[in-house]
Amino acid sequence: HIDQLRALQHRIVRMTTAERRRLPGIEDKRAELLPAGATLLLAILDQFGVHEFGVDDMTVSDWALREGIVLDAVNAHDPDDFSDDPRALRRAAVAGLARRCGSDAAHSQHVARLALSIFDQTQSLHELDAADREMLEYAALLHDIGQHVSRKGHHRHAAYLVEHAQLRGFAPDEIEFLSTLVRHHRRGEPKTSEPRFGALDKASRDRVRKLAALLRLADGVDRGRRGAVDGLDVEIGTDLVVLRLQAHDDAELELWGVRRRRELFEKIFHRELEAKVALRASPQPSSGDI
Repeated sequence: HIDQLRALQHRIVRMTTAERRRLPGIEDKRAELLPAGATLLLAILDQFGVHEFGVDDMTVSDWALREGIVLDAVNAHDPDDFSDDPRALRRAAVAGLARRCGSDAAHSQHVARLALSIFDQTQSLHELDAADREMLEYAALLHDIGQHVSRKGHHRHAAYLVEHAQLRGFAPDEIEFLSTLVRHHRRGEPKTSEPRFGALDKASRDRVRKLAALLRLADGVDRGRRGAVDGLDVEIGTDLVVLRLQAHDDAELELWGVRRRRELFEKIFHRELEAKVALRASPQPSSGDI
């Protein structure tokens, strides 16, 4: 109660430092500051408690500043930071970097879903594994973060950001691979004259080429950045691969985006790629959505 606090404050002020050191629960280094602390607390309660809100008592916590710092740190981190699953830690690190760079989350996440769908449906062509699938997802989530620096040459800026972001959960060679894949998500064929790509071994360069080809298609499918394409189906023939886009809106821009990004895919997998649209009605809202 505030009256008890006021009486205690008067008592503390009249004590000597030696007497305050003998008070129960008082550390030696706190004894000299105790009068100032008690006076400040009383002034706060007088000014903002009783006068403003009619509050005349308080509850004292057993915890101190350090516990508050710990709780604040916990609240500021993604729960995945404390997971035993290394993939959860990696995904949280990637999401954090994308967020810090102001990435278009709706677009990058949609591209990631499309890229993984293409990866799964073209397994017989690329013959890559689960680790490559994971890298493709992360590259899709990070492919546009370079626009945080500049739209012009954003693929190079994105690679630099990935390389120097100190992403948790990734080995150095994985960072090199991921930054290289992000670097080559746009047009043009990856060449060994590019320092990052040239520094990889031959097997890694082959993986980057394949994954970049898939990532480019997925990015093209959301060329309008409006989620016009909900999903896609892939038909693989001996000479032709057909990408059927499941769209709920006009998707001419998305078709153009795929055609513009198909060159690397056709060169690597020795098949022409054709994109078609299967237009379907937009889902109608239920009565509960109105």
